Amino acid sequence: MTIRRAGFTMLEMLFVVVIGGIVLAIGTRQYSQLSNQRAVGNASNAMVHTASRARSEAMRSGRVIYLRIRPDLAQVRVRSASDSAIHTLDAGADGVSITGSTISICYAARGYALPGCTSISGTQTVNFVRGVDTATVQVLPLGQVRRTR
Repeated sequence: MTIRRAGFTMLEMLFVVVIGGIVLAIGTRQYSQLSNQRAVGNASNAMVHTASRARSEAMRSGRVIYLRIRPDLAQVRVRSASDSAIHTLDAGADGVSITGSTISICYAARGYALPGCTSISGTQTVNFVRGVDTATVQVLPLGQVRRTR
């Protein structure tokens, strides 16, 4: 008469746990890389959108609208002449830092930067960084903002 045991042996369970750990480690690393890429891409796209919103608000309202990029706070802020905030992009909330110099742009009612109160004279580069991933945005002298990579 043979005795039949139900269940798994300790060796079989150990093998399943080891394989599961390897798969989990690979998946976690891939997810982390993808998360960093998405965060910097979203932040740079949001900055381009925010600058576009500032220009369109200046044209819509017929007033001067201010766009300020603050790398030290990881913020891009749009405000009116009365200092009321129209929109604030906080890239730091997603763990993204901004590198570059502080940039101020004053958009006139026609949607172009006013030379007297705009702090840039040539093309400025703003980088969004999280981990090893980077996205770059260029700010042109007339106030145009475009994503380069």
